[in-house]
Amino acid sequence: MVHAEAEVVAQDQGNALLVRLASELVAARRAVSCLVAPMPGDKVLLSGARETGLWVIAVLESRNPGQQLLLDGDTRLVVRNGDLSLQSDKNIALDADSIGLRAKSTLNMLCERAVSTCAQWLGHVGLYRLVGKEMETAHEHVSTHAATAVRTTEISETVRAGHLDCQVEGVLEMHGHATFMSGKTLLKFDSEQVHLG
Repeated sequence: MVHAEAEVVAQDQGNALLVRLASELVAARRAVSCLVAPMPGDKVLLSGARETGLWVIAVLESRNPGQQLLLDGDTRLVVRNGDLSLQSDKNIALDADSIGLRAKSTLNMLCERAVSTCAQWLGHVGLYRLVGKEMETAHEHVSTHAATAVRTTEISETVRAGHLDCQVEGVLEMHGHATFMSGKTLLKFDSEQVHLG
């Protein structure tokens, strides 16, 4: 029976390891309970019988700058009767083909600056409310569709366009305490009836 410290010499893509036990090189496998992936040069705890196979059950000391938690197959992290917090002094990165977030009640995000870059962004919400001090948008093309639209500007609103086309199927109403319409070269009213005054 073996239960001693050893040094990792080499590893393959799986869980097979080559370790140095005293002055002897022996083959071993990483145990499921050894979540930290052993790397060459690491000091590990070796346990088991030579007849049935030796297992690396823990990484005692690592000479590598970064650690890797390695799990084989589908994995689920479950916390019962408590909270789960992830904290890093630097960065937290998620890298996967697909990432899903699901919150039963509320999803909160608090940050000083948020940056999102994607080829396509789709969203379906029942109520969308955005409150801020200033908003700037820049698009090559903007298209909106709504059954009813209401826009309120308390102070002033300015629209500048190379060409403005407004088409209404029903009635177009313009009201103001003072209304000014001017054209540099032409101002034209075209209708079956025109009432002024």
